[in-house]
Amino acid sequence: MRNVPVIAVIVSLSLTGCSAFKSNQGTDGVRLFGGGPTSPSDMQKIKEQLTQNAESSATKSVAEQALTGETRPGILIIGNVGSLRKLEGDNRTKFYKESYSATAEKWHPAQPAVMSEAEFTHQIGGYTAIVMWSIPGLIAGRRMAAVREIDQSKIDFPSITTASVFGSTGDLVVASTNDDGVILVDRLLCKDAAADYSKCAEKYVRGEFDKNTGGEIGSRMVEKSGGARIDVNTFQKISK
Repeated sequence: MRNVPVIAVIVSLSLTGCSAFKSNQGTDGVRLFGGGPTSPSDMQKIKEQLTQNAESSATKSVAEQALTGETRPGILIIGNVGSLRKLEGDNRTKFYKESYSATAEKWHPAQPAVMSEAEFTHQIGGYTAIVMWSIPGLIAGRRMAAVREIDQSKIDFPSITTASVFGSTGDLVVASTNDDGVILVDRLLCKDAAADYSKCAEKYVRGEFDKNTGGEIGSRMVEKSGGARIDVNTFQKISK
């Protein structure tokens, strides 16, 4: 497992705040989504910037496929998973009603959530932190992401103890926002325990990226000048 000391958390897109469900929150007190400081107006600014990224003349050639239809703003996150926090019993329904729906309402006001409560409780089995970068012993950047129940056995997560005490992380994954603006783990990229992990991980770059253009983005969702770029289909880094 990767040992990544984590003593600070950087999250946005309404992913901050203390959980009402103590048995399911992470050791840092951050819950899955919703209830955070991001206001509906701030969320709309995020969407507008991501849409502007995709429609800008500088990125049209990169985002040509996305621009053939309606642009769907969103982000991609590449990093190593933290411990898995399972949502069991009534907690799935509580999270949907009090957190998922809250984020969906901010992402597309006056519209119902694309993922129904029944779909959420059937599909989503828990959540994890995705560690994108760290300065050992000082600070780390990470995002919280939902984990589909079908994927839980495919991904190796560190135990809660090793993750909280030693800052250990597991497999390298990619996650992305769905149509409700909520981040879900989408694909396993590299197995942490595999002998060729380092060789596999060299193909990718950890961080946050525009879902349409593949450009690395900052906290305001603006593409970084000189930032990394990834292929939005393979998620592998593109050499400059």
